[in-house]
Amino acid sequence: MLTASCMNKYNLLLVLVVASIVLNCSGSKKLVTAEKLKKQPTAQSLLTYLSDKEVQSEWFTAKAKLHYEDDVQTLNASLTLRMKTDSVIWMSIKKYGVEAARIKIVPDSILVINRIEKQYAIIPMSYVEKQYNIPASFENLESLVRGGIPFESSTLRTLNIQENSYLLSSEDGQASTSIGVDKEELLLEHLKMRSDDKLLNISLENYAELSDQQIFSYLRRIEILSKTLGQISCYLNFSKVDFSIPKNIKFDIPEKYTPMEF
Repeated sequence: MLTASCMNKYNLLLVLVVASIVLNCSGSKKLVTAEKLKKQPTAQSLLTYLSDKEVQSEWFTAKAKLHYEDDVQTLNASLTLRMKTDSVIWMSIKKYGVEAARIKIVPDSILVINRIEKQYAIIPMSYVEKQYNIPASFENLESLVRGGIPFESSTLRTLNIQENSYLLSSEDGQASTSIGVDKEELLLEHLKMRSDDKLLNISLENYAELSDQQIFSYLRRIEILSKTLGQISCYLNFSKVDFSIPKNIKFDIPEKYTPMEF
């Protein structure tokens, strides 16, 4: 059971899971071929290649183990994720086999049920983006699920060819954004967003091939360093992934639950 003093960060965790969960499925469609890209890499051709690798699937379902740490607490839980394209993203977080939280994301808002404290929240997507300075639009979250870049990628105009990777980056005053792509496999390795008071770093590891030549990253690491929030780490280790089976999306707020504070 979490103490009251931990609840603000626990509630933040529910929102952070929304923004950082599920990165990078890649499909077989390639308008820019790997061979051509490796011979003459440019920022634009690399972005086009990554965009072409996004999975176009009506449904996405997955299970994962979740590990969360901050300056106060450690949480281990299991996660079930379901998504219907252009419609809804649904998540259930369980602790010791009992549901601790349920999240439903629709194009304009995020709905959260916190069963530990018998609370709920209906959060406008615009609030999450402004409050936590993360690209939290529904389209960006869907792009994360499909394997795209969860922000406006046209700003990534600087290409640095390193020994083992391509680094695409952009800078705007005190803020910077970058992505790293494995040079040999052309797989997304990390995304980084930095401002004067916070750092968000997402890495993708343990790629494996699924059906239809799709490639999936089974291990995700999310790290946040902030002057106000301290240091936060979140690890996701996926075990089951499917792109074809429709699932039930159920989300009912109990009548006696009270509004959640952020």
